[in-house]
Amino acid sequence: MGSLVASMMGLAFAVTCIASGVALASTVKPGTYAGTGKDYMNNAPSWAAEATSQFSFQVSAGGREITNFRGAFSYYCGAGSSVVTAKSIPVTPSGLFSYQFSVANVVNGKSYGRNYVWIAGRLDRSSASISYLFDSVGAGTKVPNPYDTAHPHKLGCASWIKGTAYAR
Repeated sequence: MGSLVASMMGLAFAVTCIASGVALASTVKPGTYAGTGKDYMNNAPSWAAEATSQFSFQVSAGGREITNFRGAFSYYCGAGSSVVTAKSIPVTPSGLFSYQFSVANVVNGKSYGRNYVWIAGRLDRSSASISYLFDSVGAGTKVPNPYDTAHPHKLGCASWIKGTAYAR
């Protein structure tokens, strides 16, 4: 009998969590979001804040999708800046999102390796916490996990931006 009551309470808790997650996503303000964040680079034994970068995106009417993500970043290898973009990022009912992809790094027909991107965060009513990683791994170079922010010294040439975006 005790385990039945415990199971029922667990089920009630799970249903409450699911319901509150659905409610959060439905209260997210649709529209354009923009913000800034610290740009950390891995050109030291640990992440070093070396710049500030801007990012923007749109949130769909139902709060279930981020579209047209555009995030600037700086990099130390080659000393320059660039942008990452993503057309569509799904958002969970609790407001969480995470999207990873990679593309070949080809310039003028020559391959220089592969670029890895990870965009993640959480929508919360009219703001969003944002984190995006850009890791350029040179041709012939192997890294254990190109998305591993816990071990920056094991990445290629990487920038990791963390900040907040606000609805306009």
